[in-house]
Amino acid sequence: MYRLGLRGFHAGSVAAFKQKAKEQTVKMRTPKKGSGEYRNFRRAAAYSKFSKSASEVAVGTENLRIFAAPDLETPISEPSMVVFPDAVQASLVHMADFQPQQNNELFLQRASLLRDESSQIQNILKQASSSEQRALLTGPAGSGKSTLLAQAHAMAKLQNWIVLHIPRAEELIDGSTDAVASKSGAVFDQPMLSRRWAQRIAKANRDVLTSDDIKLLRSSSAKEDPVGSLTAFISQLENGDRPVLISADSLNAFVKTPFAANRSKENEPIYHADLQIPRILLDFLSAKRKFKHGAVLAATSGRIVSNDTIAIGLGHGSAPAYATPEEFDSELAAKLQGIREIAVSSFSPAETDVYLRYVAAAGLTEYSPELVAAKYAVSGNGNPRALLRSCVSFAL
Repeated sequence: MYRLGLRGFHAGSVAAFKQKAKEQTVKMRTPKKGSGEYRNFRRAAAYSKFSKSASEVAVGTENLRIFAAPDLETPISEPSMVVFPDAVQASLVHMADFQPQQNNELFLQRASLLRDESSQIQNILKQASSSEQRALLTGPAGSGKSTLLAQAHAMAKLQNWIVLHIPRAEELIDGSTDAVASKSGAVFDQPMLSRRWAQRIAKANRDVLTSDDIKLLRSSSAKEDPVGSLTAFISQLENGDRPVLISADSLNAFVKTPFAANRSKENEPIYHADLQIPRILLDFLSAKRKFKHGAVLAATSGRIVSNDTIAIGLGHGSAPAYATPEEFDSELAAKLQGIREIAVSSFSPAETDVYLRYVAAAGLTEYSPELVAAKYAVSGNGNPRALLRSCVSFAL
C-alpha cells in the first residue's frame, strides 16, 4: 500500500513537472526564438526609440547650449544645461556612458547639467599636465556620479585625450568571463575582457589613436593574444607623452566582495587585485603606475552595498580590529590613500531650478517657482534621479 501510494505520488509529480516545463516562462533578458530578447519595461524603454518622439529643446537658449572646446577655458561658475558635440557624444556611446537607469529616452537630446562638481573635474583635467591627479566620486544613489564621469570623458575628448573607461567594475569579477593563470603566475589573465576593452578603447578613441594603435588593438595578434596586445598598448601610453584619462564606475564592487567569482585550478578564490584588469586599474589608482600627462577618476555606485573600506581609505575613520576580509579590505584601503574625494551631493536649489526649466522645455512638467520648491522637497532636497521621477506621471 505504501509503495503504491509513493508510486502514485511520484507519477503525479512527474506529470505536473512535465506540464509545467511545457509552459513558457518569460524572464528579463530571456532570449527569444527570433531576434532580440525579452526585457522588463524599464530596460525595454531605455533601448527603444522613444526619444525620437520626445520634444526638442532649442539649443542656444537659456535652457540648453552646446559645450565645446572653447568653453573649457572658462570656469564653471553657475549651473547650466549643455549638450556635447556629436563626435564627442558618439565616443560617449562607445564608452557606455549613457546608462539605462538615467532615463535618456525621455529626451531628444542627451543633455547634462554642469554643476559645482563639474567645475572640480574641469580643474583636475587642467592640472593633470603638471601634477598627479587621482580622484574618487562618492555619494548616494541617484546623485549623478555616472553623469559626472561622462562629463569628464566629454571634457577629455574635447582636448583630444585618450580615454580608457571601465563602465561596470563588477563585470571584472563576477565570473562571467574567463580568468587564466599567467605564465609567471603573478596574475590571472582575462583574455575575453581584454579583447572587449581593447575594442571599446579603439572605437571610443578612433579620432586620436594612430594607425599603429588601432593595428595593435584590433589586429590578428590582438585576437590571438589580447592580453599581450592590451598590455603593450597601455605600456606605450604610460611611457609616452599623450594625455590619458583612465576611469571606472562602480569601484565599490571590489568592496562588496574582495574575491572574484572565478576560481583557480586549485579551486581557491581569487582576490580581485590578482586579476589582470582590476590590477591595471588599481595600480594607476594607487599611483603605483602613472601617465606622464593624465588623470585617474573612479566612482562608487549607490546600488552596491559595501562596507567601510573606501571611507577608511579616504581618511574617514580608522581600520576596525579583527575584521575579516569581507568586513574590511586593508589592502584596497591602503591603495586609496592620497586620493582626492569629490563628494557628489544633491542639486542645490539653483541647480534644481535650471534643471526643471530644461525638463519643462522638454514637455515633461510645468514650470513655476512654487513647483521648483515643491519638487526640491519631494525629491529629498534635489536628488537628481528622484527629481526627474517626480516630474513624470508614471513610475520609472
